[in-house]
Amino acid sequence: MSFMSDKAFIDTNILVYTVDGRFAQKRQIALDLIAGLQANHQLVISTQVLQEFYNVTTHKLKLDPVDMQGMVAKFSQLPTVLTDVSLIEQGIRVSIHHKLRLWDALMIVAGVRADCKIMYSEDLTHGQIIQGIRILNPFKEN
Repeated sequence: MSFMSDKAFIDTNILVYTVDGRFAQKRQIALDLIAGLQANHQLVISTQVLQEFYNVTTHKLKLDPVDMQGMVAKFSQLPTVLTDVSLIEQGIRVSIHHKLRLWDALMIVAGVRADCKIMYSEDLTHGQIIQGIRILNPFKEN
């Protein structure tokens, strides 16, 4: 199956791996994935992803807040879906229907809003299709 032209939403964990030095192999996979998607103008994120990225990297990973502010500024240049009340309401419906955490459902509906066909995530079930978006774990070995 080829996803070479489909828009793809990136879960926060993929972005976090780009700056997390603890997992060299995952870091390289995340960097390569993002570079490839950016080169083909396929990468989409959301304001939620930006917020979570900053929170995880500065609190959990204890990375420098000023450096991470710079990373957020860099990532915010990507196509970004704004988290608004309508998205939250849709996310709640999807979270109830699919029995997902609200945060995961919000990323799904943000991907739908941006017409993504793929969501790269380590947290959701690889191969699952939710709301027309196929979940792919880029770290899963075939």
